[in-house]
Amino acid sequence: MPDQPPASRLGPLRSRLRLLETGLFLPVVITAALGVGYLQAIRARQAAIDAGGQLLARRTAERTLAAAGIRGDRAAVSLLDPIHDLRHPTPSRILATIARATDSLRACRCGPLKEGAYAFVAIPATGTFVTSVSTDRATDPRWQYLRAVRPGPRTTREIFAAGGLSAGGPWLIHFVATRIEGREALVGIDVGMTSWWTDTFGPAVAEVRRATFPGDPAVELPFAAALLAGPTEVGRDGPGFSGPSAAFPLFPNLPFTFAVTLNPAVLPAMLAAAGPPGYPVLGGALAASLAASVLALILLRQIRRTMAQREAFLASISHELRTPLTEILLHGESLLLDRPTPVAKSRAATAIVRETRRTIALVENALTVAGAGRRPDPAFQPGPVRLAPVVREALAALGPAAADRRVRIEADLDEISAVAIEPIAVERILTNLVSNALRYGPEGQTIRVRLTGGGLVRLMVDDQGPGVPTAERHRIWDPFERGAAGQRVSGPGVGLGLAIVRHLAGLAGGTVGVEPAPGGGARFAVAWPAARPASVESPVER
Repeated sequence: MPDQPPASRLGPLRSRLRLLETGLFLPVVITAALGVGYLQAIRARQAAIDAGGQLLARRTAERTLAAAGIRGDRAAVSLLDPIHDLRHPTPSRILATIARATDSLRACRCGPLKEGAYAFVAIPATGTFVTSVSTDRATDPRWQYLRAVRPGPRTTREIFAAGGLSAGGPWLIHFVATRIEGREALVGIDVGMTSWWTDTFGPAVAEVRRATFPGDPAVELPFAAALLAGPTEVGRDGPGFSGPSAAFPLFPNLPFTFAVTLNPAVLPAMLAAAGPPGYPVLGGALAASLAASVLALILLRQIRRTMAQREAFLASISHELRTPLTEILLHGESLLLDRPTPVAKSRAATAIVRETRRTIALVENALTVAGAGRRPDPAFQPGPVRLAPVVREALAALGPAAADRRVRIEADLDEISAVAIEPIAVERILTNLVSNALRYGPEGQTIRVRLTGGGLVRLMVDDQGPGVPTAERHRIWDPFERGAAGQRVSGPGVGLGLAIVRHLAGLAGGTVGVEPAPGGGARFAVAWPAARPASVESPVER
């Protein structure tokens, strides 16, 4: 026989497989490229959202500051403007005028800065500092600030604002420049920061919300605003957010800051245009390419596995066929020489018959696997058969193989059990199960074959081998699959026996299974629906 293995003839098929692998990897490459582009698009979109959010927060803060400044100036004018109508202004007359304006606002409750107003008149040239409440000029930070102010001549009634921190907390003053007894004077009011926030910034924040985020029902509070005086927060509108923010100092060189923080929920709606062009299309293309890559990799893995199985099958079947064919050739040449004794001739003939049957069994197994995926011939209608005679005949044929390994086979058979099946299928099922037990079990073991009846006919083969682990009990029924323990015990093999058992049993509506045997080892079982006893035929009658 030629010694070249059949697997070597698969060279052209391997070349085609390499070309197929190259084609299947193309979706993987496309997916990788799209993935890089997708990540870059995500980064670009996030950067655009961050930049747009910062810009939006900055503009929101600027608009709020402008609106608050207008409201504050209007409130200060309502209190400070009357002093310009005084004909002979003095500090006391000015304070009385401011008090009347404050009382008027408090009475009608119609304007800001109506609560807690604190009026003052300062003439830096003379050191005059008169307030509407009792205060120590030497320690009052307002006087320290106003003493250094030099507004100069004014043609308009410009309102100045200043603020700071003192032991009593943050302070804020609005003042105007005027002249008292021919000297430059500063006249103003001081209000608490909380009142100033409530009456000035609060309405400004609400006004900017309505103007910047009109009719957005998805977000109840699009941004929060806060007034910070150093480490102290003296005003807040709404809860804090973790989105983009912007902060502005209210007065130069003074620790007053106005901060606006956007709610992250408004960014997708306000910055929808920030995404790169084709962003949804890129995401869809990436998803489709990723699915194609996964399918390609699965298909490639299956092709490789099938190729490996086919090569292993060809190599194994060649090895399995070489042994019986060599022995047949040896004994046939011995008979041709006509030298053996009659006893030797009988042994040679027996060996030839035995090895020929073994070869036929291997070929039939291979043919069965090759046609396992085909539908059975509709004309094939097996009749009911009693299984006990068929099992005895098959066990008798297995006797020499069992004797070679000093194995004893015990049979416990129900005589009336019948199944609608071809007898040859039962013989091949039992032959494969017992051969499996002989191969995997130890020498000198006892193999027990049981046939039980009832509504479900069961054929069971127990061995005393290593058993089958739970993780392998499902896959050992597939073609070319062999358990790890079986490979260690029995060496190389084709791995078709159990696959053929499942295929032949399934043709008659049967099922297969494996479980631990009561005495150790494994129990392989085949179960069929029982046939009607009245219609049963014996194998001889058929």
